[in-house]
Amino acid sequence: MKKRVTGFALSLPFLLLPLAVSCASGGIEPIEIDLSAKKTPTPAAVTPGPAAIPAAAPAAPIARTTPAAPAAITADGPMERVVRDRTEAFNRADLGALAAAYASDARIYDPPDRVRDAGADGIRAALARELAASPRVPIAVADRQTQGSFVVQRETRGSTSSLVVYEIRVGRIANVWILR
Repeated sequence: MKKRVTGFALSLPFLLLPLAVSCASGGIEPIEIDLSAKKTPTPAAVTPGPAAIPAAAPAAPIARTTPAAPAAITADGPMERVVRDRTEAFNRADLGALAAAYASDARIYDPPDRVRDAGADGIRAALARELAASPRVPIAVADRQTQGSFVVQRETRGSTSSLVVYEIRVGRIANVWILR
């Protein structure tokens, strides 16, 4: 079913043109809309004219600064501590401490939803294989951010850089997504 509208497409620009000219020439006064929950009565005829608008103060000079170096990664909160301890255990090749960082039903995903490793035994075996394959290649963390129960960190191991998302539940890693 097709509907036909005639004249609208051609008349829209002609309707907007007088409005734009009127706004540019000062013919339309600005309005203020208060969307707050607290309603206050406004006087009906109080509209400041051009004389009521104060002159603008001279602009302050803009300070030129160089961007600061990234701040050192601090791990003060419990979520960050779990991920930091996991990374340190990996770098020490401490399989027991590394496996203990994961919940018994944890899952490691290849995004978006393919489960690579699952459960305490499966994750422990995968970590053992990874440590045995290259035991002296540590994880370097470039950046770490936390949002709710998620900790995201940029990890580099050897020549591979990854963005790793950890979901923490009850002090253990519940889910991990590795974005390479």
